[in-house]
Amino acid sequence: MSSDSLTYVKARCLCKANEFVIPFKTASLPQATDLCHCSSCRHITGQLAVHTAEAASAPLAIVEGDANATPTAPADLSKLSKYNASPALTRYFCNTCGAYLLYESRDDNDNPRWSISTGALERTEGIVKVGYHAFVKDTKDGGLSKHYRTLNGTEIPRYALEYGNDTVGADWKDESLQAIQKKYQDRIHAHCHCRNISLYLSRPDQEECKDEAKWWLVPGADDAQYEKGHKPPRFIAGHCFCTSCRLSTGSTVQSWVIVPRAHVFDYHSPDPEVPVTLSKSSPTRVKHLTQYSATPHTYREFCSTCGATVFWWTKSKEKVHLPQDESSEEAVVIDLSAGLMDEEQGGALAEDWVSWYDQIMYEAEAVDKEGAGAVKEGSKLAAAAAA
Repeated sequence: MSSDSLTYVKARCLCKANEFVIPFKTASLPQATDLCHCSSCRHITGQLAVHTAEAASAPLAIVEGDANATPTAPADLSKLSKYNASPALTRYFCNTCGAYLLYESRDDNDNPRWSISTGALERTEGIVKVGYHAFVKDTKDGGLSKHYRTLNGTEIPRYALEYGNDTVGADWKDESLQAIQKKYQDRIHAHCHCRNISLYLSRPDQEECKDEAKWWLVPGADDAQYEKGHKPPRFIAGHCFCTSCRLSTGSTVQSWVIVPRAHVFDYHSPDPEVPVTLSKSSPTRVKHLTQYSATPHTYREFCSTCGATVFWWTKSKEKVHLPQDESSEEAVVIDLSAGLMDEEQGGALAEDWVSWYDQIMYEAEAVDKEGAGAVKEGSKLAAAAAA
């Protein structure tokens, strides 16, 4: 829907508690906006990077019953939680399903400026695309920019900090990264921005990783330079473009690290040496998590305070590719949102702990087809370089 000066696009979260219309200045389309890799954006959302589009005004209410009517009434934002990492920016996420939707800042005249998470939009084609990478330096290892290198055959600029600052190459790594990786060989931290969710992962055993049935584990290649005679074994990770992940996060790409629950621990637990529990009936369930289920026996977990996506897990027997323990209410394997990985202990991609899959998941469901194709191509290049 559009008028002479404005183009309107619907946006929503997964649970549909929040549905509204976003007005865009038609003359500004398509927007080419930054994919932000700053540490705040990653740990606040749980995503490897955050992409938004600038709205012409605050969200508007959907006009029911008339598809051609021009929306004018302000949208109801009462079902959104607010999080302020700084006074300059207010972030809004759904308090039911956890989707990050809106960003509100102020211009020099104290007028509100609104942005929308691109993954919440009904369509992105002709509306917004990734124009450049920003704050890549925060990642220590390039982060998602290593897997999102080009768009339609054109290299995407990678700025160390803000737009216009120095750029970094596609394979840039911070000079401190190698020393950091050596320091955190046995356990690595993962946390949300407010740190109410503060976890650590333990390293899988090499022999355990050699079990081909455990496809989510990757054994370390033989290498005499390492004390144990092989490179560190790792967890597998990948990028998902499915509709459910997109609408429950507001991100066009959701990146997951697939981890046995037995290797995930809660720093805040009375006994931090006992693996996390996520079942609502568990007395030791990780605190400060909000659980949402859109399909039976499958759950998404996000931080109740800052809104960061934390876990996806399932007890559904239909997920035959995942192991199930029928004697327990807990999952054997869980997905951890990759943006939580502590870049100060191994880089945003945590490549010393994580092996990134060279394929993407649910490409056919991607709302941003060009972006999905770019990540697909970049993931293959990155995996080949890491081999």
